[in-house]
Amino acid sequence: LRQKVQQLLFCCLTNYFFNAMTTDTHNLIQNYLNEINQLYATDRTGEHSFRADLQKLLTALIADTDIAIINEPNQIKYGKPDYMLIRDGVELGFIETKDIGKNLASKEYTEQFERYKNGLGNLILTDYLYFELYQNGEKKITVQIAQLKDKTIIPLEKSFIAFEELIKNFINYQWQSITTPQQLANRLAGKAKLFAHVIHEVLAV
Repeated sequence: LRQKVQQLLFCCLTNYFFNAMTTDTHNLIQNYLNEINQLYATDRTGEHSFRADLQKLLTALIADTDIAIINEPNQIKYGKPDYMLIRDGVELGFIETKDIGKNLASKEYTEQFERYKNGLGNLILTDYLYFELYQNGEKKITVQIAQLKDKTIIPLEKSFIAFEELIKNFINYQWQSITTPQQLANRLAGKAKLFAHVIHEVLAV
């Protein structure tokens, strides 16, 4: 009987903490969407207008004081992503944002995005509503947490937990070691494109 009671108590506690986590996540994302919707409704916003709101959301979801989220980090050799995440002084990942409603597949962004994908091992591309996670140049997860309708941001609540998982995958990324010739070839090919861009930028100065 004692064992059954212990099992029942364990299940209740597990469900309680899971539901609490889900509720907290839901509220954080909902508040973020409400805040950017208020800004977007003014019709006076641009790409940078929502940076602080996204940083606030990421800080709350990650909840790790060892991880710093830097908005507008210093220029690095492959460009200047909008956010850099570092842990103990080591680069953890990068985020590049575009304005709400912009098509991330647009040819306008192709050169920049390909450069980032080839040069950065852990990268998120987003328009603040739709998020793509790339690791080692491969698209791993895509999540859309809201959509635009008549100039209003409509939450897609069923995607909130998937978004939390995307962020967990992002911050738990481990730089992979090269174990096969194909991995080596892919890594070198990506770096070659990166170096070609850097040389082009230097010669253009």
